[in-house]
Amino acid sequence: MVVRAVRSGGQDVRDPHSVLALTSFQITLRPGGTCEVTWGSNKPMPVEHIPEDKSRRALIIIFAIVAAVLIGGFFYLLLRKTVTPVAAPTLQGAIRPGTPDWDKYSKLVVLDDKDADEAKRTIGDTVMWLRATVRNLTGRTISGLEIKGAVVDHDGRSVKERSLVVIPGKQTELEPNKTMKAALMLEGFTDSDDRANFKLEVTGFTLK
Repeated sequence: MVVRAVRSGGQDVRDPHSVLALTSFQITLRPGGTCEVTWGSNKPMPVEHIPEDKSRRALIIIFAIVAAVLIGGFFYLLLRKTVTPVAAPTLQGAIRPGTPDWDKYSKLVVLDDKDADEAKRTIGDTVMWLRATVRNLTGRTISGLEIKGAVVDHDGRSVKERSLVVIPGKQTELEPNKTMKAALMLEGFTDSDDRANFKLEVTGFTLK
């Protein structure tokens, strides 16, 4: 039997090894003992390369950056709101610098044993506690007391400061020749802040 290889277009194939590359074929028996094999080539069709859409990629990157900035800004504002101290009310009707009796009594309301310590919080800032012992040497009962604490840099400029009414507050009054502990917290410090020293002073008081 004679085998004749023919392409689907009717052209003979002379290279017998090309038969191994066939993907589909048809065998037809002819009179006289011949056999005709017809097949189609498995040569892959050319695929047009579709270029990547660079504009879409750029748009996605821009949206990602904007979203990151917005999220970062939200957490920054949330952090600032968390660490910003609420201003304490001032002592009404207090004896203050420039008012009558300030020069007479201010040196008799003494802050002794001043010290400070600090701690790092999980939200990333540093808090400082300023402490002192209040001594009442006025001979009268202190019914109101306002103190001011500040952390200063090497040039003496205030980094952060705050006033606090400790009487009434921690206790209702301080009798003559008695003492009490007072503490004031400052928060929101960063690692880059120049914290060279601290100050604690009496800024106002009332007497009975």
